Amino acid sequence: MTSRDHFNCDSCGYEWRTRKDVGEPSVCPHCKSNDIANESAKYRENQEEIRRAEEKREKFELDYYNKNLLKLKENNRFVYILVSTRWTLLIIGIVATLITIGWLLIVLSIIGFFKNNSLKSNLKSNKIVPNSEKVARIGINKESRGTYFIDEQGNVAKKLGRSGQQVVAVFGIKKEKGYDYFLDDDGDIARKRLY
Repeated sequence: MTSRDHFNCDSCGYEWRTRKDVGEPSVCPHCKSNDIANESAKYRENQEEIRRAEEKREKFELDYYNKNLLKLKENNRFVYILVSTRWTLLIIGIVATLITIGWLLIVLSIIGFFKNNSLKSNLKSNKIVPNSEKVARIGINKESRGTYFIDEQGNVAKKLGRSGQQVVAVFGIKKEKGYDYFLDDDGDIARKRLY
């Protein structure tokens, strides 16, 4: 326990904070019940869970990126080399700008950067989410442009511009609290528990 921890009595609902680091109180100062909870400890535990979930998500994204990089290596060796050596090509290109081939190396490194960014953005656009579950199999064909989401009424909608939206499919699923609802790669409605 640290000083200024926040406590809550489950019996009477009284809340208080400690003034010093003196240990956890054994009874509520209001009703003398021993049914008390350290809300600050719960908060610290919750923050630790969020941190672990973030580490897990980052590891998943790195694994997904590496898997796509291996696919690129198998399918298009030249583009794979551009992605893998983009920094080297850029440095050599900058050093060799006095020579005409330096410009070509800079262009090739820029292509490598763009391809690398498209590999990373592919993860976000596909909305691959670990620990998600399908809610409804509806199989909507997503266009390449546009962001799809589940609106407040439980329908599938698409963002139009900055403030507009268009309902793509009226489905009316009932959203439960504590879940994030989205359209997955297969065009189905899926959800993931929020941390």
